[in-house]
Amino acid sequence: MRVFGLFVLLMSFSIGSAFAGGIRLENASYQSALSLFAAITGNTYIGDFTTGKQITYFTEKDVSPAQAHEILKSLVRAVGGQIIETNTNEFSITNAKTDDKQVAVIKEVLPIANVIKRIDLDEKISFNVLNQ
Repeated sequence: MRVFGLFVLLMSFSIGSAFAGGIRLENASYQSALSLFAAITGNTYIGDFTTGKQITYFTEKDVSPAQAHEILKSLVRAVGGQIIETNTNEFSITNAKTDDKQVAVIKEVLPIANVIKRIDLDEKISFNVLNQ
């Protein structure tokens, strides 16, 4: 029983130190980052979204599970995905939907009026200064 208690104590210290000091991801794969955020938030993230992009993100201070989830949402959005809640603490990650907006077509291009003025730099200019 003492061995089990010691094991639990050591695990709690190691888990606490793993998340102490914030989040540190440097050129991490998407899957590695997702695993880290799942451990921090306690949420389950599933889906068919994959990317080859590397993720780099640092925080100086500890973050709450809710803050970590918001950070993950912004990171996933940055690499082209989106997170949708499917159930309590369960989220699906898919490719981000893009809006098919039509761009207005310019029908007529108006000519630009070119005005050229010559300035003589040697010309003397006098200024009237009023002393009050």
